[in-house]
Amino acid sequence: MIDRHIERAKGRDPILEQSLNDLLTTDARDNSFAQLANDESKVRDVAAEESRPMREYMVSESIQQYRDYYESDDEEQGFFEYLDNYTNRD
Repeated sequence: MIDRHIERAKGRDPILEQSLNDLLTTDARDNSFAQLANDESKVRDVAAEESRPMREYMVSESIQQYRDYYESDDEEQGFFEYLDNYTNRD
């Protein structure tokens, strides 16, 4: 089971390795009233845009770890079908 986790970690998107401090610093600069007053075209919600891959990865990895843990329990097999039908937002 640990080998599966290591293999999934090796194939992760490099964007997941970004510095949260840098991300939030950029967000504070680009998503501010000062930026809005200075240049409206450059205002953007950096934190929401650039953290999306990380949030989606956390959800999919959580589901995969749940599957790995309960893969041998027959009563959980039916629940896996529900997990396949949920979006990351759900």
